[in-house]
Amino acid sequence: MNVNVLDDRLLSALLMLVLLAVTACGSRAVAAVPALPPITLGVEDSWPPYSNSYGEGLSKRIVVAAFNAMDQTVSFVVHPYARVLRDVESGILDGGFNVTRQKSTQERFIFGEEPLLQARASFYYPSNNQFALGPQEGIADGARVGLIIDYEYGDTYDARRHKYHEVRVGQQSQIVRMLVAGRLDVAIMFDRVARSTMETMGMAQDSIKRGALNHSSDIYLVFSKKNPLAEDYARQFDRGLKIIKASGEYADILQ
Repeated sequence: MNVNVLDDRLLSALLMLVLLAVTACGSRAVAAVPALPPITLGVEDSWPPYSNSYGEGLSKRIVVAAFNAMDQTVSFVVHPYARVLRDVESGILDGGFNVTRQKSTQERFIFGEEPLLQARASFYYPSNNQFALGPQEGIADGARVGLIIDYEYGDTYDARRHKYHEVRVGQQSQIVRMLVAGRLDVAIMFDRVARSTMETMGMAQDSIKRGALNHSSDIYLVFSKKNPLAEDYARQFDRGLKIIKASGEYADILQ
C-alpha cells in the first residue's frame, strides 16, 4: 500500500475523531443550560395603567421585555385577578402577576428575587368626609372598607381587617363610584391606579379624597408551586429584569 495513501487515511480518521469530540462537548454544554419550555401567564383585567381590561399595560410590557431578553417564549391569558391567583395556585397557569409579596402569598406561590415594580397604596374617602384622614389605626371599627377581590393590602392591614366591614368588588371603577355615592366610608387604592381609573371614567381627581399611605408594595410575577420548573423560571425572569434595567429599557417603560 502506498504510504501517502495510508497517511491520508490516518489524517482523515484523526480529524473525524476530533470533530466528534468537539461535537460531543458542545452537546454537553448546551444540555447543561437547557432551554425552558414555553409558559403561559395570567394577567389581570383591572389595574390600570399596569394592566387594563385587555391585560395590556406597564406590567405586561416589563414581563415581555424581560423574557425577550432571555429568548423565552411566553403567552398570556386575561382574567380577573382572583381567577389568575386560583389558576396559578392550581397549576392551570404557570405564573401570574401583579402579586404583592407578603406572608399570605409567599405560602402559595414561588417568588423570584427581583420585583416587577413598586406601587404605593393610600386610603381614599368620599369628598365630603370631614374626619381626619389619618392612618388605618384611626379608621372606626365597623367602617365600610372598599377593596378588590383577593387583592393583598399588606400585613399591617391583614392584622386589623377583622375590625372592618369589607366590601370586595371586582373593578377599580366600582370602588370609585361607591365612594362618590357614599356607599363606602373608606377604600384602599393604589395611587397611580386611582388616578388612571378616574381619568378613564372622566372624573375630576378631587371627586374623592386621598388620605394617609396604607403601604408601599413590591409587586411580583409569581410562579405555580405545581410547576417543577417554577424556580428556574423565577431565576430566568430575575436575569431578564436585570438586563433590561441595565439597558435602560425598564425605565423607558415606566416613564
